[in-house]
Amino acid sequence: MSNIVNFPGETTLDIDPNEMLKNAMEEFNFESVVLVGFTGEDEFTLCSSVGKSSDMVYMLEVGKHAVIQSSQG
Repeated sequence: MSNIVNFPGETTLDIDPNEMLKNAMEEFNFESVVLVGFTGEDEFTLCSSVGKSSDMVYMLEVGKHAVIQSSQG
């Protein structure tokens, strides 16, 4: 259900968020999106293309599960 692209190497450095968004938009044809991040002023921001908060929470939980599973190797 999730689509996490594995980086072939190892990195501990952050990547530019604008570059990451651009690459994702070029690679995937999204049906729905939830975007979570911090602005340059450290203000938490959440944007969503879905209207129902229950759908947003579901997408966030699926994403959280995918991150946990991918980190367990």
